[in-house]
Amino acid sequence: MSVMDILKKDIGGKKKEPMAEAPTNVEATEMAAATVPAPAKGSRGIPAVLSGLPHADLLPPEIGQRHRAKTARRGMRLALVAVVAVAALGIGGAWSLDMLSRSSLAAAQAESAELAAKQAGYKDVQEVQQTIAVGEAAQRVGASVEIDWKETLDSIQAALPAGMTLDTVDADSVSITESYRDGDSPLDSTNVAKITLSLKSSALPSVPDLLNSLAKVKGVVDAQPTSVSLDDVGYTTTVLVHLDDSAFTGRFTNDKKANG
Repeated sequence: MSVMDILKKDIGGKKKEPMAEAPTNVEATEMAAATVPAPAKGSRGIPAVLSGLPHADLLPPEIGQRHRAKTARRGMRLALVAVVAVAALGIGGAWSLDMLSRSSLAAAQAESAELAAKQAGYKDVQEVQQTIAVGEAAQRVGASVEIDWKETLDSIQAALPAGMTLDTVDADSVSITESYRDGDSPLDSTNVAKITLSLKSSALPSVPDLLNSLAKVKGVVDAQPTSVSLDDVGYTTTVLVHLDDSAFTGRFTNDKKANG
């Protein structure tokens, strides 16, 4: 080995490799991009993520919490304003309805007062009308139990068999203050009047024919012979006749129905 070869050898044994040069900024960026894997693509070739570069949130967590609390407070303020607005609308509507009701009530009261003032001018007429109405009512009540005795007795006389005449009559009927009932049993018919007839005939009367004839008279409910006697003049037959409410004339009641 020559002297030149010895001088060319590194002192200490091995030969040191030359140091690599530091990459520039452009080369560093290209190297970083080359090391980042390509984003995955969907079925249509669209990248699944926009960027795969790593990032970090360097802000303290208190700032994020403060921001979220501020957003919540803003929402609560907006909700409170909405509630106040709705309440104000409700109060305004209720006040409007109340004012409308008060106005309608005042108008109705004014109209009532005007009508009362007009009616006061016809007070005398109203009093006369009331007096007439009371008189008509009393007339209807008084005539409600009225029986035309002349018509009834004429009908009885006409219904008597030939040769028999009406001698005496004893009648009793209801009044507007007292009721009339002949008989003590609840099964007895309710009558409004009874007539005791005394009939004269020269021959012995046929009682069945007499009762059948009396039953045809208007208002007669039943007829009961009580006695048959003979004297110097002839036979005297006593008959008890009961009348029901069909014997009433009903004059004013019928007139009221006809006018109504």
